[in-house]
Amino acid sequence: MTVRVQYLLEILREDSLDVSEMRGIFEWFCAHHIPPSRCLDGLDLLAQASLPLGLLCVGAALQPNALRLDGPAMIISGAVRLLLMPLLAALTARIFDLNGTEALVLGNRAIDTALMQLDCS
Repeated sequence: MTVRVQYLLEILREDSLDVSEMRGIFEWFCAHHIPPSRCLDGLDLLAQASLPLGLLCVGAALQPNALRLDGPAMIISGAVRLLLMPLLAALTARIFDLNGTEALVLGNRAIDTALMQLDCS
């Protein structure tokens, strides 16, 4: 039980929005005189349902017609990002005289960033 609480506290320390949400849930449980063991069970259930609910929300918001219209623009934008981000990383590495591991990490992060931006657009 203490391992679960420590893990929960580590997660909460990373994100202040999660802290305020958890505080609101905790205050609701306390106001209704629910024991702490039942609180953790309820939070486990909420955590297990969060991914399916998020996927349902994203799926409900998708509009296939809009994706077809924006497809060419997204492909061009993604291709430009995949070309420009590594070139920008190479230029930065040359300007700051990076070599070896530093340049490799910078180039790798540039490609990852371009791919993440492609996924988000």
